[in-house]
Amino acid sequence: MVRATSNSGRTMMHIINKYSNCSVMNKNNKSGQIGVHWVKTSKKWRAKIVYNNKAFHLGLFENINDAIEVRIKAEIAFRLLKELDIQI
Repeated sequence: MVRATSNSGRTMMHIINKYSNCSVMNKNNKSGQIGVHWVKTSKKWRAKIVYNNKAFHLGLFENINDAIEVRIKAEIAFRLLKELDIQI
């Protein structure tokens, strides 16, 4: 599994586990992170997230760690929206 690290070098696996444990990872997932997958046509990593049954495209990335970092930040942001009961 690829581990994303912050600028301080701290691993963010605790965030991944805390916010992703309610989702199910596809058995063909190559990234090891829910919401991050390889796009053959563009040869890049795609990050996406689903909130309130709406899919949000977070971007295409050449580096898998960049895609994972953006996905983790989106999980935190959407968790905050949910806790504040803000609808999109």
